[in-house]
Amino acid sequence: MGRIIIILVVSFFTSAWLSSQDNRGFAYYDKVTYELYLDSSWEKLVKTGKEALRQGIDYYYLRMRLGIASFESEDYSGAQEHFTKALEFNSADEVAMEYLYYSLLHYGRDIEAGKIARQSPPALRRKLTGRTGTPVRYFSLNATTGFINDRDVIDRFDPPGGLLEDGYQSVTRKYRSMVASLEHEAGNSATVIHSARYFTKEYLYYSREGLEDDIAENEKLRQLQYYLSGRVLIGNGLFLVPAIHYISLIIPTEVIIAGRGGRTFVAEQNTYRHDFASSVGLDKYFKKVRIGVTAGFSSINEQRQIQGSFLASWFPLGNLNLYTVSGLTRYSVLPAEDNPGRWVFSQEAGFRAMPGLWIELRGKIGNMMNYAAPGAYFIYNDAGVTTGVYGISLIAPFFDRGIELTLNYSFVNSESKFIYDSAGLHSGNNNVKSGYNQLSGGIKWMF
Repeated sequence: MGRIIIILVVSFFTSAWLSSQDNRGFAYYDKVTYELYLDSSWEKLVKTGKEALRQGIDYYYLRMRLGIASFESEDYSGAQEHFTKALEFNSADEVAMEYLYYSLLHYGRDIEAGKIARQSPPALRRKLTGRTGTPVRYFSLNATTGFINDRDVIDRFDPPGGLLEDGYQSVTRKYRSMVASLEHEAGNSATVIHSARYFTKEYLYYSREGLEDDIAENEKLRQLQYYLSGRVLIGNGLFLVPAIHYISLIIPTEVIIAGRGGRTFVAEQNTYRHDFASSVGLDKYFKKVRIGVTAGFSSINEQRQIQGSFLASWFPLGNLNLYTVSGLTRYSVLPAEDNPGRWVFSQEAGFRAMPGLWIELRGKIGNMMNYAAPGAYFIYNDAGVTTGVYGISLIAPFFDRGIELTLNYSFVNSESKFIYDSAGLHSGNNNVKSGYNQLSGGIKWMF
């Protein structure tokens, strides 16, 4: 009986001591985080606040302090998480709403920021959405020029020998393009991007028809392109991303026309071809990581392809000052059972080099023939095969004036091969390797 009494007494005092420890723990963390908040010791506050969360201590003011500390440290991913939780404790708090809005905005999650603004009380909504009176997000212009690195490649070109079938081969000399893009809101949870491109190319063209050879050293073509893409918020940090890209190729060709009296003359006649690529994807944010998957179908150079892509973006600082984007795509020519799949790997990294200047480095390797990149914005429809693209970009946003300037350089590796007209024959003779320097610059007006 005495043992039972002793056990009960010990249990009582142990429970009382644990309870006092819990209360002391809450009081301790509340006092320390408040003092650190008043002292603007953001790094220590985040460390202490996370320690409290691990102890199971979680309440409105702790989340607000953690959110403000993360925001001031430019960890917008962490700030977004804490302000969201603070609103679960107090859904009417306008301070948390405003902080959450700017956390999402600075993290590049504009659509979600807009949704927070529209769900805010009238006065706060006017404050957050009164910056502009237009649904247009931005308008941009971009110009690109590309030219062959070694011009002697064209001069050294020799027609392939020993061929018994008709076909063709081309080697690009240079190309230029102009692009105009516009992004606007579409309802409360979506944005739409329109892009129109005018593209011209000059190239050497060798053809073999009826076993007769012909070389045109300075052929030209034009392309008119239209790109349409959407981004639709369908869940917490989850986006649906559909896209379609249409290309109209205009190829001038010389034809012999019979005239009166048996006379003939040469005239120029345009040949038209229509290509397109489509894509649908899902993007999901997980704190400092964004995962994307896309599926696509395209018809390029009279060849149909299906593809699937996986994209992973990482923002280690919780903001856009440092990021990487890795992509892996597998695509197959239809019918897929008769053609081996091809792989393309891409890697991009960007960082803020100094206030007002970002630098991006990028690379892409693989067999890019009749290939549409994830999202279908870039289409490789040259008769040659692009095997690598390596580049650097300088991005200078002037946020106070709503203007962003970009300057890009890329080096493109390409291979040109003789292509048989007969689809059943394997192409690959007379491999000509070439490299291209590509320069582009653009200006974007943000509204």
